[in-house]
Amino acid sequence: MRNIRPSFNTRFGWMVGLPYTGFFFMILGGREPWTLKNEVEDWFQTDSAWKSQSIDYPKPDGKVTFDILSSVALTGTNHEENQPSHLLLRNDADAELTSWRRFAGITSRFCPAGFLFVASYLLSCQFKIFFMIYFYF
Repeated sequence: MRNIRPSFNTRFGWMVGLPYTGFFFMILGGREPWTLKNEVEDWFQTDSAWKSQSIDYPKPDGKVTFDILSSVALTGTNHEENQPSHLLLRNDADAELTSWRRFAGITSRFCPAGFLFVASYLLSCQFKIFFMIYFYF
């Protein structure tokens, strides 16, 4: 899994990335003895909020596109209760400066289901990242 994306982001592109990924992922289960590196790190390619245009998505129609909560329920994801958070902040002040002021709350875009969010009423007092888990019975 760790080498899939970097294998396509080389000067050879998908022509080499596709057979490489097919062989090592499908046949060997992604257990190659080396790790490929991306040429440019993700954080370097992320533009600030004022350089980017906001995307207005159409409302879900229930036929082709669906709302987030019903889509997450269809994934069959199962989590045990009371798991520790896997997202930890090294410094809350740095997170506020980089995430909110520069990227307009990029933490809310880490999870496509929208489970990570920044509460706007806390921004004036303290920066926090909230993590929500929805359970379906």
